[in-house]
Amino acid sequence: MVHRRRHVMMSLAVLVWLVVSPSIVVGADTTTLRADGVIEQYDAATHTLSLATSTDITRFTLGPSVRVRRGRRSIDVSQLTELIGYRASVRYLDVEGARTVESIHVSERQSRVKQ
Repeated sequence: MVHRRRHVMMSLAVLVWLVVSPSIVVGADTTTLRADGVIEQYDAATHTLSLATSTDITRFTLGPSVRVRRGRRSIDVSQLTELIGYRASVRYLDVEGARTVESIHVSERQSRVKQ
């Protein structure tokens, strides 16, 4: 009985460790990065977003579980085509040069900068 209880406690400890520190176990070499700029283009067919930053136009691939917000509201990814020229903040993973978007936060107002 004591052996079984010890086994259960050890299993529970491992489970808690896995939940608390997922970045250590999975994807320890990935870092979430952020890019700010103006939405230049969104291609729904290829799930590619082009963002004009202060230095260049950067292309991102949208992940399958990307979250998109406009102000405080969640919006559908398909609405990005209507938001060309709006400022956006993109959080993404850069793994071996592939930029995969995790979330996009679009400002409420269109950018004042002419594109």
